[in-house]
Amino acid sequence: MSPTTAPMCWECCSGCRSASSASSMFSLGNTWPPWESSSCCRVFFFLDWVKYMLNDVKLFKSFLRITLTCVISVGTLALGIGTASGYISPWTGRFYSLLDPTYAKDHIPIIASVSEHQPTAWSSFMFDFHILLFLFPAGLYFCFKRLSDATIFIVMYGLTSMYFAGVMVRLILVAAPAVCLISAIAVSATIKNLTTLIRSKSKSPQTTGKTTGSKAAAKGAVDQPLPFQHNVAVALLLGAFYLLSRYAIHCTWVTSEAYSSPSIVLSARGHNGGRVIFDDYREAYYWLRQNTPTDAKIMSWWDYGYQITAMGNRTVIVDNNTWNNTHIATVGRAMSSYEDEAYEIMQSLDVNYVLVVFGGVTG
Repeated sequence: MSPTTAPMCWECCSGCRSASSASSMFSLGNTWPPWESSSCCRVFFFLDWVKYMLNDVKLFKSFLRITLTCVISVGTLALGIGTASGYISPWTGRFYSLLDPTYAKDHIPIIASVSEHQPTAWSSFMFDFHILLFLFPAGLYFCFKRLSDATIFIVMYGLTSMYFAGVMVRLILVAAPAVCLISAIAVSATIKNLTTLIRSKSKSPQTTGKTTGSKAAAKGAVDQPLPFQHNVAVALLLGAFYLLSRYAIHCTWVTSEAYSSPSIVLSARGHNGGRVIFDDYREAYYWLRQNTPTDAKIMSWWDYGYQITAMGNRTVIVDNNTWNNTHIATVGRAMSSYEDEAYEIMQSLDVNYVLVVFGGVTG
């Protein structure tokens, strides 16, 4: 198997495993985006071809209604049979936590203990979205002002993504495209209105020789802009460009400081303002790779599982998959027990080395 076909086969297997999970079957695009995009395009062009062949709007609507009813019915039936037979795994705790934020805290504490699954604080919204947090409601206003199929879809996309982003901090990534899109609508509409107001010319009320009615005078008074409107529009336009420039600077700073540093090599600022590099994790993984047998088993908390597997090339007891809650609970019990009890648990798990992270001397 060539190096180019191996990743493709892995993606195929990952996509098949996702299809057998109830909470992941609707997110195949996360495992294999080209497949989902291609399928959506084929469905769209097929419906366009059917509409062209039928050449009748009412007939096409009837065809679309019957097809959707059949697809939804068959899909619901297949989902029920697959779930009842065990072929499709049940909904996971993460999925229930999105619908009920208190579910994980009451039933699966391991999910609630993860920092990425905590509710998003307002400081995180402000840090990531900056001025978009204030432009988002304005964009919703402009979408409701010009309702259409496209704007209704955008509103639903924005509101649902913001709800999920509020439930879990990790889902801010899901809300980012919707917030950018709706905020762009607000910025575009605002700049368009301001530029139109700047370009507009004063209209004085026109009167004829005999007719100077009150309606014509009132209309002329309404059409005539106020003397300071032009200056206010220019000031608001300059302010909008200033805020957008500050937003670009903020995004560049956040990308360089918060989202560009790898989690393996940490950095901090000392009292004198100098940068301090913490390279302990990478050195520990390198030591494991060079000084331990290839069949050694490492016990660590699940946060470091993928790092040890990738960089240390050693087998771990638990990793970031977090599907086996019982196994993770056993490791957590070993980590929090006394030495004699923890040693017995480690022997039962056939552990050779243990990764211990403590707040002592680092660097």
